Amino acid sequence: MGDRAVDQRSDLDQPQEAAALRAHRDAVVTYLFDLARAAQPGPATRHRRKAAAIPPHVQWLLDSMTLSAAYVNNGRLDVVATDALARALVAPMFSSHTVDEHGRPNFARHYFLDDASRDFVDDWDGAANTTAALLRAEAGRYPWDKALRELVGELSTVSAGFRTRWAAHQVRIHHGGVKRLHQPDAGPTRADLPAAGPADVRPRGALP
Repeated sequence: MGDRAVDQRSDLDQPQEAAALRAHRDAVVTYLFDLARAAQPGPATRHRRKAAAIPPHVQWLLDSMTLSAAYVNNGRLDVVATDALARALVAPMFSSHTVDEHGRPNFARHYFLDDASRDFVDDWDGAANTTAALLRAEAGRYPWDKALRELVGELSTVSAGFRTRWAAHQVRIHHGGVKRLHQPDAGPTRADLPAAGPADVRPRGALP
């Protein structure tokens, strides 16, 4: 009976492991193509990407979501728009000393520069690994983005944990799954999150 139970669990795990392997393979291939494109001869575009304005209809859509948490982040993992429930869910990020001059949180700064993030996220190591891998993939897509380079430079200078993960050269394009948070007002909170693909500005339901 015990052997059969182990076998059944293994059979259930195999599709998930295969999906994870495919996602990792796709991320690596995309990253390598991005690096190859950036290395091609030609004038390099070295500039700071302009902050994309959130279209009114996107904010309207967020505001209309009263029973689910939804937010928008860019490729640098700045949270640029939320609905009310999402803002409440990640309230520790908005009250963190790592927010920018506009009061916007950034997942990478929060995880690597705010020690309180270890109490907010149940699997801090997993969240930190995913965050560094997402930024590495974004750097492959936009190697001349000054704001991204400044962010990576800041994190590398201040956080040994980020330096170690950045040096590992892991990449991630999208992710989903179950995230467990310790919300100060609600207590332990589970969020079931769908995978989302990369874009400059996009609705997201996935916490790194």
